[in-house]
Amino acid sequence: MHKMKNITGRFAAAAASAVLAVTAVGAEVLPAVLTAPVSAAGQTDYESFVPKLSMGLSAGGTKIGITFYIEVEGDIADHDVLIDGEKVTPEWGKNGWEISADEFAMNMNKKHSIKVFNGSNLELEKDISVSDYLHSLLADSEYSSYHALAKSMLRYGGAAQTFFDVDADSPVDEDIEGADYSSVTVDASAFDKEQFNSQLSGEAVSYYGMNLSLRAETKLSLFFKVNEDANADEAEDFLCGFKFNDKAVSPVPAGDGFFAVSLDVPAKGLEKNYTLTNGTVTAEFSPAQYIAAALAAGNEKLAAVCKALYAYGKAADSQGSQPEADDPQWLLEAKGTVHSGEATYYDLTDDNLGNAMLNDVRGEYYYAAMNTEDYNTAMLAGAYVEVTGPKGSVDVYIVDRLPEGKKGDLDLDPAAFEKIADKVDGRVQVTWKIIPFDNAAEKNVSYRFKNNKYNKYFSEVQVLDHKYPIYSFEVMKNGEFVNVKREEYNYFKDTSGFGDAPYTFRLTDIYGHVIIDENVDLSSGAAYGGVQFPD
Repeated sequence: MHKMKNITGRFAAAAASAVLAVTAVGAEVLPAVLTAPVSAAGQTDYESFVPKLSMGLSAGGTKIGITFYIEVEGDIADHDVLIDGEKVTPEWGKNGWEISADEFAMNMNKKHSIKVFNGSNLELEKDISVSDYLHSLLADSEYSSYHALAKSMLRYGGAAQTFFDVDADSPVDEDIEGADYSSVTVDASAFDKEQFNSQLSGEAVSYYGMNLSLRAETKLSLFFKVNEDANADEAEDFLCGFKFNDKAVSPVPAGDGFFAVSLDVPAKGLEKNYTLTNGTVTAEFSPAQYIAAALAAGNEKLAAVCKALYAYGKAADSQGSQPEADDPQWLLEAKGTVHSGEATYYDLTDDNLGNAMLNDVRGEYYYAAMNTEDYNTAMLAGAYVEVTGPKGSVDVYIVDRLPEGKKGDLDLDPAAFEKIADKVDGRVQVTWKIIPFDNAAEKNVSYRFKNNKYNKYFSEVQVLDHKYPIYSFEVMKNGEFVNVKREEYNYFKDTSGFGDAPYTFRLTDIYGHVIIDENVDLSSGAAYGGVQFPD
C-alpha cells in the first residue's frame, strides 16, 4: 500500500483558526488532488525521488478546511516545514502527517506558501490557494461528481469577497457557470420572539435576536438583553445554566447590557433546528431563520452572501448522498494490488496479543506481522493477506507490527512460512495482496471495548470481523458523525467518550465501501453489529 509521508502543522495566519476542519462536524472531504511535482533546486535526475504536494478540502462543516499532503523521502523528523514563512510542528492525522487549517470564504484567493527543507536544502516550494484547488477539480473530469460542490463553494467565496470588500477585483467565481444561486429561496418561519420571551418572564434576561457569522466559520449566535431589574452577573449565571445543542453554554459579553450565546453549525445543517434549553425554558433556533430574514431585509450584498452560503450547504448535503464509488479520496489502492517484499518467520506466543491486540481472536488463522509503513498506524491490523513464495501461497491474519521491516516485508507464523518456503531459507522474496477475510462471509462486523469493559466516558473500541481493512471509524454524536482517532495498538480512542449505548457507527474501508451500523449495544463490552462490507 502506498503511504504518504505527510508533515503537519496548523496555520497561524490571521485568516485561519486552529481547528482541524477535516474533522469538523458534518463535513464532507473532497479528494486530494496532486499538484505539479516540484523538483529540488538543480535536480536533473528524474529517476530519483521528487517531492510532491497534494491538497484536499473539507466542505459543508462549520468551516472550510484545507489539508495539504506532502510526500517526502526519508525520515519526517529530518525535514522542516514552513507555512506562510512560519515553521510548523508536525501532528499526526488519521492519514499520516498532514498540514491542516481553516480558511475564510472571503480569502479563497489567498496564496499559502509551503516550503519543505531537508537541512539547508529546499526540497519543495509551492504557493497555492483554495481557489486554485477548486479550479483544479473543475478542470479534471475524473472529479466530475464534485463539480457542483466546487462551483457552489466558489460562488460562496465570490459573494463573501463582495460583501467584505476583499480582493473584489478578482472574484473567485468570475468564470463559474451553472451554479447560479439567484433563484435560491429559503422556506423558514420567523422565530417566535414573543413566545420565547414569555418563557423568560421574571428572569434576568430577555431574548433580543440572532446572527449568523459568514466568515471563517458558520456560527449561529443568539443575543440576550439584561433586564432593567437585573444585573450582568445574574444574567450570566442564568444563561450558564443552558445547553445549546447539548453543549454547555458560555455566554460572552456583547456590548453594554447584552450577552451572546453561540454555536458552530455545519453549512450542510442550515435548515436544522438547534435546541437551547435549561430543562425548564426551551426553544429551537435554525440558521435558515436568519437567512430568510436577511433575504427579506433588502440588503443586496447580505442577501447574495446568504443565498450563496445556503446553496453551498445544500450542495454539500447532496454530495454526501453520492455513491461511494464516486469518492476517489478513500481509495488507497486498487483491489488485488500486489506488493513485493521479504518474508521471515517468528514465534508469537498465545499470551502475546501482538501490536494489533488481535492474537486472542485469530482462531484457526495463521498470524503475521506487517512492516511499519504498510501497517500504517494499524490500518492493516486485521487484514487478511495472501502471501506467495517459492513453494506456494498461504493466507495470514495481520495481528502484529514488524518495526525493523522494510516496506513490503512480512514476518510469518512458522507454520505459514513452511507453506511458501523451507524454514532453512530463513528469508525469502514474496509477493502479497489483501483478500476478503473469509470469516466475514458468515459474520457481521463486530466491536469490543478495551478489556471488554463498557466505558461511556473514555471509549476505546476495536473493530473486528471486517471483510477489508478499516480506513476510518466514526460515531454518531448529537446527530452528527464524528471521526474517532485510531491508535497504533488498533483501538479507536475517544477521550471524551461515546456516551450511553447503543451507538451508531459509520465505517469506511480502504476501497471506499461505507457502511452504517445502527443500534450497536456495547453495554456488555462487546457486540456484533448488523452489517458487513460488500465485495
